[in-house]
Amino acid sequence: MSITYKGNYESRLKHFIIEEEDSEFKVKISNWDKFTPDEQKKMVWIWSMMNRSKPNFSAVNYNKEINEGFGNITPTIPKIYRGGAMAWLEAYVFTEGPTNLIGNGVLISLKGTPKVLFYEWREYSKNNDGSVIDRTVEFGETIQLHIYTNSLYGDEIEIQFYNDIGFNDELPLQEKKNDQWIPEKSGESGYEWDAIKTDTKLQSFTKLIREVKKHELKFTPEYDCNKLIETNATDNSSKTFTQKSVVDVYVDPVWSFYARDKDGNLLNTIGLCAKISFKGEYLEPKEGEPSVRVLGGEFTGVSVLDSTGNKPVLVGEIETNAAVYQHCKYMTVEAVYDGKPSKIFDYAGNPQPVDNLVYQILATDELKLLEIKLPDLETEHCNFEKKPDSFHKNTAIKVNDFDRPRFQELDIKIPDKHMTFKTSFPKPSKEKAVEWAWFPNIETINYNVNLSSCAFQHPLKIKIYPDIYYEAGFKLATENPFFTGQTKSYTKKKYLGKSGFFDKKTNKAVRKNQQNAREENYKNKKQEVKEGRLSYDQFEIALEWGFGDKKQEAITFPGEHPIVNIVDTTMWIINTIGKLCFKEDADEAEREHTTNRSGQVNNGREGRTAYLSNKLKKKLKKVPFKIEISQPAFAGAVKWKLDPSKKEEGKLGTLYQVKFKADPLIEIKGSLDLLFVATKIPYVGQAVQAITAVADTVGSADDFWNSIVKFFGGGEKYEIKIDVDYYLDLFVSSAFKVEAMALHYHTIDGFRSNDIEPSVDLKFGIECGGNFDMKFGQVYSLEAEFGASAYAVWNITKNGETKSLECKYQGLYATIKTKFKTSSDSKNRGGNNNNEEEPEKKFLIHDGFSYEFKLD
Repeated sequence: MSITYKGNYESRLKHFIIEEEDSEFKVKISNWDKFTPDEQKKMVWIWSMMNRSKPNFSAVNYNKEINEGFGNITPTIPKIYRGGAMAWLEAYVFTEGPTNLIGNGVLISLKGTPKVLFYEWREYSKNNDGSVIDRTVEFGETIQLHIYTNSLYGDEIEIQFYNDIGFNDELPLQEKKNDQWIPEKSGESGYEWDAIKTDTKLQSFTKLIREVKKHELKFTPEYDCNKLIETNATDNSSKTFTQKSVVDVYVDPVWSFYARDKDGNLLNTIGLCAKISFKGEYLEPKEGEPSVRVLGGEFTGVSVLDSTGNKPVLVGEIETNAAVYQHCKYMTVEAVYDGKPSKIFDYAGNPQPVDNLVYQILATDELKLLEIKLPDLETEHCNFEKKPDSFHKNTAIKVNDFDRPRFQELDIKIPDKHMTFKTSFPKPSKEKAVEWAWFPNIETINYNVNLSSCAFQHPLKIKIYPDIYYEAGFKLATENPFFTGQTKSYTKKKYLGKSGFFDKKTNKAVRKNQQNAREENYKNKKQEVKEGRLSYDQFEIALEWGFGDKKQEAITFPGEHPIVNIVDTTMWIINTIGKLCFKEDADEAEREHTTNRSGQVNNGREGRTAYLSNKLKKKLKKVPFKIEISQPAFAGAVKWKLDPSKKEEGKLGTLYQVKFKADPLIEIKGSLDLLFVATKIPYVGQAVQAITAVADTVGSADDFWNSIVKFFGGGEKYEIKIDVDYYLDLFVSSAFKVEAMALHYHTIDGFRSNDIEPSVDLKFGIECGGNFDMKFGQVYSLEAEFGASAYAVWNITKNGETKSLECKYQGLYATIKTKFKTSSDSKNRGGNNNNEEEPEKKFLIHDGFSYEFKLD
């Protein structure tokens, strides 16, 4: 058979592509003269559109519009069949029937310029015959979009929706599963639309993928379109068909969020329009672009797509890949390693062209069997039957000769549709383990296999990765119950002010200086670097690696390893929090019991006296309120390793397993000095001033005595020191805590478990206390401390299992704590010390209760 045409020809698939819409092609039987006159009279032609299966026509399926007995024809095809779909053309003697074999017959696609003629919004109808919408639609309804096309039969078009105010203001398309919204991914993270905010709005949304096919035309559309009238020979009835795509559309309530004008102001309605593309290229409708007006409000009727939403992809019924129609083919590639199967190619499940296949597996140093299978391989009627070196019955699975020595116990049996060999990965050295901890640096063992048939040809690269894992334990100002590593020693991390990933400096010399500074710091054990309130030698980290399921040894990361960068980033975050801890106030508190304490108390006494005497009104305009931010305390462990994906078979991603507890991650406490405030309350103020005056008089008595001692030159051993300090504060504190006992994240699959329970402890109460220090020269000293508090505690926790917010009132408590210390140093009597400190006593004054609020 010879064909005269304008277009392209895929010789391996015997596929002719006629590209010019109005061009004709001619077909001629090359060996026509070899048929007898009787056979020539009985020569008929199959000229019919294909569906999804390979040719399977019978003798009676010949085209009645092509006259019998002709070996030279000019086939025609209705315009509604032009596009990516294929037709089957084969000549045969009627009494013998068609062969349905590539070679005797050919595949022909008649293409043209893809166009969208126009589209219409119609009421939903399962028979696709709804009327044009001329009313206002409500959010939550299901309607239909009828798209009339040209030269797109069998092709899949892409559809997006937008508000008629802005062509580029696309609307999101979300699918539901079990009546719940499926979060749509933006990069590596997703979110639910009912929690959408302006700053999280996606810039480009998922598109609907729908097939164009033949539809019966049950009404008269507004504009002209291509039509095909088919007559039933039995009853002489006829039906009219056209080329179009009918799309069921769920008017998503979330679109109401996007009902905004050009200034961003929320509108009551939107004008819903469609944007249609083919292979990424926008197809502007030949006629107008109508919109359907959507009004705010909730639809109360029955909506067909309410439970599913707008499913992005629907698999079509018409095949546009000529490979599927070949008799010599495989449609599936499977692999089995260590008894675990994976499907690494499945045309039926994912009919997208794939040029190269990659299969990734984890291996230890133990040899295990790997099997590659072509379970549905067919090699009958191969195009290369007469060429043994290319005949796919012998070459469907092939390993290059120069690669063969690398395969251990290689066994290829194509009749049994499989090949097997054994593989392993040698245990790496400690140096390699350190280098590979940042997985992009990891090395692999690669095997190359060629898979081929008349339909598909795939190079298959098998990549063997070491089954290696890493585990890090870390803690700050607490113990770590989560790190299960064999090493119980921790490496102290001294912070040098570096900002890790937040440092934009990339100069190698700068990084080298940082490295030298870090190493020098480790050598000098006395050096201690502090920032803000925190002492960073409290942050500790331990690391180790394992191979297979066996732990190996502890490791450290020298130089500028990315792991060190992660630690520096963590330290920078902690340091930033630390700077909020009011270093000056904290340092002052640390000096409370040093030799400077008397001066501080005196200064405080003078300030209070001045305040009470109204001498500093202009300077003390602010309310005496202070804020304290406590140091974080947390511990955790992170284990990371390569792990097979559950979503994409045959691929490996990084699995992070995290256990973490911060108690607290951050705690903020605000205190109001009630002694100062009380002075402004009538009557109470006078009493407070009187009490304050007595305490300050006692605290000032040592000044009078010491002045007399100095006058007579008695020396320090005769001086006395009396310090009286006291406080009464109203306080409120908030402690944010996080607990994650089973947090598993996979870089391909996303979260496998997301067991994070954040909680907040709120305390409200009153604190009071005082200090009395008295020292008689170098002979005798007395220190007494008293502290008490009354406070109520609220705890708010998110429960991941019940999907609820638990609010617990834990009760009203009172605490009392006392401390008494005396010491003497007499040469005549010998030294004598007495320390008495009672443990804090806690009393429950009022019992607690709890509430639970459902989050969905």
